[in-house]
Amino acid sequence: MAKAKRAGGREVRLYVGTRKGGFVFRSDLKRKSWRAEGPHFAGWEVNHLLRDPRSGKLWAAINTTWWGNDLQVSSDNGKSWQKASTGLGFAPDRGLTLNRIWHVAPDRAARPDVLWCGVDPGALFRTDDGGASWQEVRSLTDHPSRDKWQPGGGGRSPSSSRR
Repeated sequence: MAKAKRAGGREVRLYVGTRKGGFVFRSDLKRKSWRAEGPHFAGWEVNHLLRDPRSGKLWAAINTTWWGNDLQVSSDNGKSWQKASTGLGFAPDRGLTLNRIWHVAPDRAARPDVLWCGVDPGALFRTDDGGASWQEVRSLTDHPSRDKWQPGGGGRSPSSSRR
């Protein structure tokens, strides 16, 4: 949940991804009544919807059976969206297929153009240019313990291999 300022004071915003799209719920600080916006990407599975506190941009990790995976970004609170997934996938010689985009996370404030994206099968991608291009973090994907990782919520997971 993120708090944001607006003209008449403060409000609370809740960003929710569902199997039928993404929604933004807004309320005042008392949270007695809520307004829903959306669905963004109606009929698409939105695994993660967030507002980057550094830029105010909305990010949506979306997946569909028919059209595949995509990462979208909005600079106008969801009125329009642009593709932001160039390079978000494994090189053909890697022998890996990106099954799903699970999570997007902004880096610290001192690095405003850096974001991280977690995918299935258990891999991490990084952008240094605000989502214009992505690179696989090969040190994680190629980690020597990878063959011992177990299935988790987002594919194979090193944390779930501890017993």
